[in-house]
Amino acid sequence: MRVLAVALMLLVVGCSKAQTESIALCNRGVKAYERGDIALAVSLFEGAIALYPRNAIAHYQLGLILLHERGDLAGAERELNEAQRLSPRDHEVTFQLGRLALARNDPDGALVKFQEVLKAEPNHVGALYWAGESHHRRGRLNEADEMWRKAIEADPTYARAFTALAMMYLDVGAEAQALAVLKECVRINPEEPECHLNLGVVCLAVGDDKAAADALSRGLELDPENLTGAWNLANALIRLNRTQEAAFYLKKFIVEGQEKGHELVEPAKRALENLHKLMVSQENAGS
Repeated sequence: MRVLAVALMLLVVGCSKAQTESIALCNRGVKAYERGDIALAVSLFEGAIALYPRNAIAHYQLGLILLHERGDLAGAERELNEAQRLSPRDHEVTFQLGRLALARNDPDGALVKFQEVLKAEPNHVGALYWAGESHHRRGRLNEADEMWRKAIEADPTYARAFTALAMMYLDVGAEAQALAVLKECVRINPEEPECHLNLGVVCLAVGDDKAAADALSRGLELDPENLTGAWNLANALIRLNRTQEAAFYLKKFIVEGQEKGHELVEPAKRALENLHKLMVSQENAGS
């Protein structure tokens, strides 16, 4: 998932030639990043920094790529710290330093950064969400609940916060609360596939297979490429003895999962084989 990108830098009267060329390279890097051309974006941001080392946005964008695309935590720290040194009031840099701390499994250090962002921007939905995640990793469930609810209040379209809250409830056996959260997610965001797909997961967990199949089907209508949704829907349909439909989604999962190297391809193949045996048995019993 790409985390992107600040607005393109504007050329300013009075810039040096090196600074102007650095800004132009940075703009090209942002566009390359948005296209998903990560290698080119890295090259362009590095070029922008070489021309004008004080280009804070180039350091920031390079830090984003190293953190979220390359997993180079040391490189990300170097670039983000330099961006913060050059632009100390940029709260997005502080936010990403919090993400970096979480990537290093330091939720307390991350929380310090997210709280710093929230002191300046109380409704920063990313900081609210990841503060909740930081609390959750430390087992502070009440604090996680509070932060995720604040994230939902700040931006009710942020489905990720609904999901995190619901799954926390499900983990502690509070199925009714989990269902309520995701039903609200669907009500507010009826075109957001994540809401439907995760509602289906919770319905499966509580044994409401018909509701699970309905929710997962709707989620896949909105996001046909979602492999996890196809797997879960196949399982719901098997439970409902809707074997033909289940076979369709297992085949879909296997074909697309093989292309992506999904770890559940082999279990899906075994499930499909068993399903075919069941279908033959049912046909013989009916003849």
